[in-house]
Amino acid sequence: MHINKVMDSDRAYWLLIREQVPQAVIERVLRGAPGQVRKKDRRHATRQATIQEPAPMAGYAERRSDHLTAQRVEVGLVFESMLGEDSAREYFLSSGVPVWVAQRVLATRRKRPSPALVLE
Repeated sequence: MHINKVMDSDRAYWLLIREQVPQAVIERVLRGAPGQVRKKDRRHATRQATIQEPAPMAGYAERRSDHLTAQRVEVGLVFESMLGEDSAREYFLSSGVPVWVAQRVLATRRKRPSPALVLE
């Protein structure tokens, strides 16, 4: 029986261990010829993984180093537009946004650009 061709490497490995086959023989059976890797052998990568950095986000969000605070500021601005400045101030203080950031955001009256209108 050609165990290397019939079973996957994990199952064949444990079968050979159970039969008390020496480790050197197990390695030779599972790996085959030196430099040749079996297709079913999952212990050896057939391709090298490449890890790439995430694509940078366009826009003003790149300028912020603290993304959690930036997200909280965005939510606070939504509260300000919907519920008023007092609700936004209360949210900022309860969510851990630094006081100086909350004051600067609430004092700035500059409106952010609205998304372009879609004409149908």
